[in-house]
Amino acid sequence: MSELKRGNLLWESSRMMLPEHKEQILKHRKELGRREAPELDEQRLELLARKLSSAAAWHSPVCVTLYDPYEPVRLTGTVEHIDAQALRVKLRHQDEDEFTWLPFKDILDIEEAASDPDE
Repeated sequence: MSELKRGNLLWESSRMMLPEHKEQILKHRKELGRREAPELDEQRLELLARKLSSAAAWHSPVCVTLYDPYEPVRLTGTVEHIDAQALRVKLRHQDEDEFTWLPFKDILDIEEAASDPDE
């Protein structure tokens, strides 16, 4: 009697995955890493407001850390305008003519940035 040598053929179909299933698995993994927005206390908010005002007055470059549900986002530039009514900040990107409006509620941290890109 000849013995049937299937090797791994029996399980070969379990390795195949439809693109739709793969996309769903990746989406699910991403959702598992989702974080809630932190609640900043009054002292922290006041400190951030002072840093923003100082950066706007001196046109000094800053690195702003923003909330993102999956990974914090860091933008570097100069504060061009603070819109207190709309609760947002206009940040001109470093070495570019583009700008981004940043909602106050998304700002987690503000640090001084090196004015010289080689530093």
